Amino acid sequence: MQSIQLRQLKSKVLISDEWHNLRHKPCGEGPIGITMDEDLKHIANAVNKASRMLGLIRKTVTLLNETTVPRLFTAMVRPHLEYGNVIWHPRYRGDKLEVEKVQRRATKLILSISHLPYEDRLKFLKLSSLDFRRRRGDMIHFYDYKWYGQARSP
Repeated sequence: MQSIQLRQLKSKVLISDEWHNLRHKPCGEGPIGITMDEDLKHIANAVNKASRMLGLIRKTVTLLNETTVPRLFTAMVRPHLEYGNVIWHPRYRGDKLEVEKVQRRATKLILSISHLPYEDRLKFLKLSSLDFRRRRGDMIHFYDYKWYGQARSP
């Protein structure tokens, strides 16, 4: 097995031709739009983008109830937090909490359930936590690689 030295070229993006053949690309963004850096700013960028979308929803939508908020969140905010998370998913507890904080704020937009604890709000809205979704996605990818030798296309 080859050893991989990531800091030699100080590149911003790590591109994978195959799962075991890694090479550096000097530009800041990969072919599918995932930006990686050593300082973990890519997580902060995803959280900031999702927070901006949540703020846009809060300012522009007049009827924020238990049907509109989950639909708007899953359509407009959650994709920013989940796109490419198999590659960049947060490893540290603080980063996980920052990502989850966006969904916490989204569930608090509904005034009728804002007094409930976060887990109860998720159950009421029939949503799962972002950490659960990341773990589930990792298990699905592992299963695909183990049994099919590659990831299934969406």
